[in-house]
Amino acid sequence: MLASILSLAGYLVPFVLALSVLVFFHELGHYLVARYNGVKVEVFSIGFGHEVFGWNDRVGTRWKISWLPLGGYVKMWGDDNAASTPDTDALAKMSEEDRSQSLHGKTVWQRMAVSAAGPFANYLLAFVLFFGIFAIDGYRYPAPILGVIMENSAAEEGGLKPNDLIQRLDSEDIKQFSDIVNYVRPRPGQAIQVSLIREGAPLMLTVTPKSSSPILETKNAIGVLGVQDSGAIISEPKNPFQAVGLAAQEIVSISWNTLVSVYEMLSGKRSADGMGGPLMIAKLSGTVSQLGLTAFLWFIALLSINLGLINLFPVPLLDGGHLFLYGIEAIRGKPLSEKTLEWCYRFGLACVASLIILTTWNDLQRLKIIQWFVQLWA
Repeated sequence: MLASILSLAGYLVPFVLALSVLVFFHELGHYLVARYNGVKVEVFSIGFGHEVFGWNDRVGTRWKISWLPLGGYVKMWGDDNAASTPDTDALAKMSEEDRSQSLHGKTVWQRMAVSAAGPFANYLLAFVLFFGIFAIDGYRYPAPILGVIMENSAAEEGGLKPNDLIQRLDSEDIKQFSDIVNYVRPRPGQAIQVSLIREGAPLMLTVTPKSSSPILETKNAIGVLGVQDSGAIISEPKNPFQAVGLAAQEIVSISWNTLVSVYEMLSGKRSADGMGGPLMIAKLSGTVSQLGLTAFLWFIALLSINLGLINLFPVPLLDGGHLFLYGIEAIRGKPLSEKTLEWCYRFGLACVASLIILTTWNDLQRLKIIQWFVQLWA
């Protein structure tokens, strides 16, 4: 029993720590820009639900930790809820002075700055973490050495073997394992000349990537070799100036790959089964934390980028949704009607709820929790 509790704590503690750091910086971005623009902030909460403990600062903001650590929020003067939807009744009864301290009493550009500040803070956090990792620990990446070769895969049929060191694919030089994936991905069914080193001797092979199985028939498929990396890591020392460039490069790369993945899921080229929710993040948090501080900080930076990017999607209730609606207001010269905004927020709530249900279902399936309950009752 004690071993089970300690094992669970080994996942939950890193998960809560990682999520709390991400949420704190995200909400701190909103808070600082709001205060800079003269907005009164009522609540700064890490977590949702009942308050565990908290305190009031000198300007009247209630800082608190709530019992459900799956997010957080900043509630500003004149907000109806944590999603910053306006409390129209309260705003209508406010004096001009009180209304000027609300988010909704500010100019559209000030409101856009407040909304954008959260995702920006997440990107800034990721940049600082990546810079520190590269400057102190160097640039580490998986070597282009093959590990597991899947049965009946394109790699096996092409003669590739474990421990092969890939040097070039056609005329493209390969530096790290991800270069192999990126080169093969857009080339299903195309013969690729593979230059490699096997047991110290150079070798040339021809491999034809197979197509993945998309959910829907599309004109574009994904090329796969059916290989895994060997786990070998290459580390290159970097000076601070190089670390700055690498940190920016890493952020752009992760953001772009995330957008590509989202596009492929929406277009049916990739299954949504790979999407994970809180349970999967908790599992990964515990696993990565056991690999050391550097790996855990890298994981936090990765989550921070994804949190910032997802919040920029133009879905009402998310920061990107607010930016989208504010953009329409800036173009029109006046905000949308209350009825239109209400339907927009309902749509956003439906999208967010659907995403939560999908990712939670994937987690339950992937972690075999549903099967466990079935067997328990059987």
